[in-house]
Amino acid sequence: MKAIDLLAFGPHPDDVEISAAGTLIRMKEAGHRIGICDLTGGEMGTRGSREIRAAEAQAASRVLGLDYRCNLDLGDGRLLDTPDNRLKVLDVIRACRPRVILNAWHHDDHPDHEAGSRLVKAAHFMAGMSRVETEHAAWRAGALLYYPARQEFRPSFVVDISAQWERRREAAMCYKSQFHDPQSTERKTQISSPDFWNWVEGRAMYYGQLIGASHGEAFFVEKTLAVADPVALFGGNAG
Repeated sequence: MKAIDLLAFGPHPDDVEISAAGTLIRMKEAGHRIGICDLTGGEMGTRGSREIRAAEAQAASRVLGLDYRCNLDLGDGRLLDTPDNRLKVLDVIRACRPRVILNAWHHDDHPDHEAGSRLVKAAHFMAGMSRVETEHAAWRAGALLYYPARQEFRPSFVVDISAQWERRREAAMCYKSQFHDPQSTERKTQISSPDFWNWVEGRAMYYGQLIGASHGEAFFVEKTLAVADPVALFGGNAG
């Protein structure tokens, strides 16, 4: 398989689309290969079903123009950072050989988000250990970046997704079972609230204004970044 430049992990189908898909779209437009690995099938969700979520994920993948998508089906509501699960995740990393990995922020209300974040972090490191044997050769991505779900953080940087916002929204809205539907008789959730997408866009607009853009996506980097030329990075237009 040809390498994936940017690989995003989501605890459930729709997590990446709601929180970080604008960056995937922008990287695709820049000529990079992009992919998503869903850790669970979302089968324990209040609304919809495993089959519906799978079909919605396929539709969202087409909107995003993904080069790769997989679902490890590690158990919605039962997702754990275990040795066996680490091997499954790290072998996806080795198979895809991503330059950058996106991971859910590890502080969250949903236990799957916290467990999934720890799992991906461990697998990212272990994927580079040659003595850990799987089907594929050792590989370690150049960076592990975190995106926020419900809980916020002070961003290390923000990506301008102003031009990608409407397409990101289109991708997220492929998950029709999860969002507001006045005809639905299923139990209401926070995501199904008619105000939910207003909250999502409000956050994207907040991150955007931090960098002078209409919409942005925030990311956190745990390790210190090396900068060779701060003038080129921060200097702007001297004229």
